[in-house]
Amino acid sequence: PPRKRLWARARPARPDKSAFTAWGGRVSTDRIFLVFALVVGIAVGGVIVLAPQSRAIGLAPYFWVLIAFALFEGAIYARRGGTAGPAISMQTRIIGFAIALALMFFIPLAAGIEVKMF
Repeated sequence: PPRKRLWARARPARPDKSAFTAWGGRVSTDRIFLVFALVVGIAVGGVIVLAPQSRAIGLAPYFWVLIAFALFEGAIYARRGGTAGPAISMQTRIIGFAIALALMFFIPLAAGIEVKMF
């Protein structure tokens, strides 16, 4: 019988649905979420800078971040086909939330706008 090479790896028959393929390689859902958190933080900070009256609506800006994260979670859940288990680890969720809140706070601060969190 032919011998198996030691450096040969077994490849899965089907790619894992929890990772996207981009730039020729696999990107984990956690990394995609962190980039999404960065984009959401910049977007919310930009909205606060460009339209300061947007903070006067009934919803605080950090709730905008939570709503965006919930939509991301829903999209990942739908993409995975409703399989059990979290698509994003809790540590990644907390780090992403901290990144988004930091950007939401420091972008208006850098633009010279008074920042109110609550």
